[in-house]
Formats: sequence, C-alpha cells, structure tokens
Amino acid sequence: MQNDPLSIFEVSGADHLLGGFFLSWPRLSRLLANLESQQRGHELEAIDIEAPIWICGVARGGSTILLRALAEHRQVATHRYCDFPGLPTPLWWAEQLARRARLETPDTERPHGDGIIINERSPEAMEEPLWQAWLASQRRLRPAEALTSEHLPEGFVSAHGLHLKKMLHLRGAPRYLAKANDHLSRLAVLIEMYPDARFLIPVRDPAEHVASSIRQHHRMIKLAKRSPRSRAWMRRLGHFEFGLDRRPPALRDRSRVRAIFDAFEAGEDALGYALWWSGAYGEALDVIAEHPALRAAVRWVSHNQFCRQPVAEMTQILEHCGLSAGNEAQLCSEVALQPKRQTPLNSPELQALWAPTWSRCREQLGLQGA
Repeated sequence: MQNDPLSIFEVSGADHLLGGFFLSWPRLSRLLANLESQQRGHELEAIDIEAPIWICGVARGGSTILLRALAEHRQVATHRYCDFPGLPTPLWWAEQLARRARLETPDTERPHGDGIIINERSPEAMEEPLWQAWLASQRRLRPAEALTSEHLPEGFVSAHGLHLKKMLHLRGAPRYLAKANDHLSRLAVLIEMYPDARFLIPVRDPAEHVASSIRQHHRMIKLAKRSPRSRAWMRRLGHFEFGLDRRPPALRDRSRVRAIFDAFEAGEDALGYALWWSGAYGEALDVIAEHPALRAAVRWVSHNQFCRQPVAEMTQILEHCGLSAGNEAQLCSEVALQPKRQTPLNSPELQALWAPTWSRCREQLGLQGA
C-alpha cells in the first residue's frame, strides 16, 4: 500500500485531457451518451430498473462508509473510480479500460486523510456529472437553487434511465446503487422518476460533522494547490463542498443559502457548515413530510450507530432496500468502520443553531431519549 495520500490525487496528463473531453462540454457529453445508447440499445432494452438505491446526505456524514459496505453486495451495481472520466459512455469506456493498466493501481489512503483505503475498483460517487451535463444549460436553475421536476430538460429522464441500465449491464447485477449527496435536495424529483426507489440518509452528530468538514476544507485547499489538475478533476465530479471551489448547497430557502455564503466569505467556517448541516437535513425532513411516497422510501441511518453496531444496522438497511440478507458481517468487514474521530465543536451558539434539526433527525433515527 502506498503511504502518500496524494498519490491517488495526482491526475495524469492523459486523464486530465480525457476528463476535459468528456465533461467540459455538456452537449458533447450528451451526444456521446446517446450514440452509445443507440449502438448498445439491443442489450439495454431487456434490462429493467428495479428499485434503485441512493445514499444521500451531507458530505462527511458517513455516506462513503455506507456505500463501501453495500457495494460489496452481489445484487448491486455501482460506480467505481475506474469509471471516471468516461461516465457518459460507461460501456465503451470499460472496453478501453480492459486494454489499459490503470486497474492495477495499488491501494492507498484516499486524499481525505480519513483512513479509508481505495484503488481504482473502489466504489465512489460518480452520478453528479450526468446531472450537470443536462442541468448546466438550464438558465432557469440558478447556482445553489433547489431542483424541481419542472427544471428537468426534455429527454433527461430517459437518458438517466439508460445510464442506470448501462451500469446494471456492465456490472451484471439487478439493482443500481449510488452515493449522491446532492440528491438530498432532489428526493421529490427522484421518487417521481423512480416510484419504487429506496433512499438511505446517513446522519452524523453535528458537533463532529462540522468539525470534520472544517478539517476537510483546509485539507482540500492544500491538496488542490499542490496538484492543480486535481482541482479540475473535483469540479468535473461535482464536488464543491470543500476546497478552493467551495459553494453553498442547493436549498429552497434562499436566505439560508445567502447566510452560508456570507459566513464562508467572512471566514466563519464553523458557522457556515453548521448552517449547511441544519439547512440541508431540515429541508430533507420537510420534503419527506410533504410527500407520502417518500416516507416509506427513506431510511435514516445513524453514522455513529452504524460504526458501533454495523451488523445490526446493516440487517435493517438490507431489509429496507429489499436486498438479500445473510452476509451482513461479511459486508461490514470489508470497510474501515472506525473512522478517525474529530474533536466535537462545543460552541453553545452553534449547538443552539442546529439543535432543532438535530432533534428531528434523532426522532427519525429512533434516538430520542438515548
């Protein structure tokens, strides 16, 4: 295993150019995806999309650990590091990968510095560029504005479904699984697109979560300065939670978005991330309450509880997702379930800010009074 956490973050010249080719021009990205769909249509036609599973929360909330555990289940197909930057055409890209030595990269700790070991075959959040390839041209959707079904361009739903079918075909599994934190603000849209979808929302104690976010932000600034190509790589993946390109999340409450932006601009990272945490989870709770279909489709997962009792939590997660049980211990043993703990923030002002949302989350998690 390599000891330098930056090694996986060093982007080769070839991959940098390929990433620009595939993802810097949305119209080209959509064209290539459509061409692949036409060529491989006979293979995709017979594939059904059954109850896709999305893991969505706030970055640093435990979504990666949950993804890594579920990705080992034999019934699911998910994106992996090796799928990037050829996301628009995953089948063609996989054929090219078979001719390259890229899959032989050694294990290394991921750039986040949190003890999670990765290689090119590790599962990763890769769906966001597919959304941006379509939404980037929608001028009605301002930066950080919450998405609604009326924002979806004509043809997007069909194209998105075809991509899911491609991943199912590529991995040879019947259920699609993805980590997509940005989907926390798209729950209503996704349940409309896929009425049988299942959602897992990991939640971490906000005092730990905000502390971890601040640490990650400063770490990503250092990494981007050392490796400029990695900055473009992260932008193309749609990761804007930390680093030089940090920007507020998509929220319905525009005043909350402005408050987050102002806090970051003033150098008040703790306040900004506390507003982010409470705003994102608070709005998700509201949206779920407004849509009866979402109430049954969503399961809240305590990150802290999952780390303490992974097998018991995984049993309930598999039941919610409709995945076969019996190998919970094996799934959980594949992941580093004890991440590096952060010193919680104990500011009374911040605790008062997130307390109402945290209380509502604890109720969903069954932790009230615990």
